[in-house]
Amino acid sequence: MGLWYPKDTGFELTAFSDSDHAGCLDSRTSTSGGIQFLGGDKLISWSSKKQDLSRQTTWYEMFDSSRTGGSGK
Repeated sequence: MGLWYPKDTGFELTAFSDSDHAGCLDSRTSTSGGIQFLGGDKLISWSSKKQDLSRQTTWYEMFDSSRTGGSGK
């Protein structure tokens, strides 16, 4: 599997990415992703990833620790 394009075609790679912060209203997790086009209109790659809960939990633990003077409780 691979990409094929004529030799005289210009190599125009366009990429877009986006992310949100705690955008899921149910889990308050973030999502990030991106897409890449070749030649302006040929989608060659895309990705989307929802933040896993362990990162979110770590953030809340650090936030709680800062509120309680570092005790974490």
